Amino acid sequence: MDKNNHLISKYLEGELNPVQTKDFEEALIQDHELKEELDLRREVDEALADTEVLDLRAQLDEIHEELRPQIIKRTRRASKRVLRYAVAASVAVIISLGTYTLFFKTVSNNKIVSQFYKPYDVTLVNRSANEDLSGVIRDALFMYENQDYKEAIGLFEQILDSNPQIIASHFYSGVSYLEIEEFNNAGISFSKVLSHNDNLYVEQAEWYLGMVFLFTDQKEKARKQFQKIENDDSYYSKKARKILRKLKRN
Repeated sequence: MDKNNHLISKYLEGELNPVQTKDFEEALIQDHELKEELDLRREVDEALADTEVLDLRAQLDEIHEELRPQIIKRTRRASKRVLRYAVAASVAVIISLGTYTLFFKTVSNNKIVSQFYKPYDVTLVNRSANEDLSGVIRDALFMYENQDYKEAIGLFEQILDSNPQIIASHFYSGVSYLEIEEFNNAGISFSKVLSHNDNLYVEQAEWYLGMVFLFTDQKEKARKQFQKIENDDSYYSKKARKILRKLKRN
């Protein structure tokens, strides 16, 4: 997959940062070929929205790459027609290979988690009013970044014993608990972030609380949580929408 397709995928998945998104959208205005490719990828996504079959998506990517030199020479209307033929042909090939049942497989929580979950990257933490804690915070985040989650939890708890209002410690403790599969403690930590309400980690805590429900197979709570995230129009809304589609097949 070339650079354009890589950027298009990240753009449609909402994985570009604000600066990258702005640069990409400006490039769309100037680059007609890039705009055509984006339109084609959106057609593929819409065609596959009800099936959510990743293996099929990979095969369509390959077919799209083969057809792209021909497609970009045509009008947009012709391009859409070619794409529809490509999708139909791909489905026909897969059925002929005896993999039609892929369309009717449920999507397990494990597959959803593996696709959408990753530990949160460390960001700047508000400096504590207690200067003595600055070193502990630094050490805790260092342990977190190095995936020494149990040690990180101990340090975050030490910070919270001195100052329970350091919301970042609740949040990073929650992610750390997720990583060591202590899901109940993770949920408690994220709930403390959300109960505070006015802080920089609310959207993240909402997302990871949804992950807690997925990890623990609490499907109804997961649906409600990701529905809330989608309705809130947050950074995670697009991903929440995709998870909800998958949960419908679960």
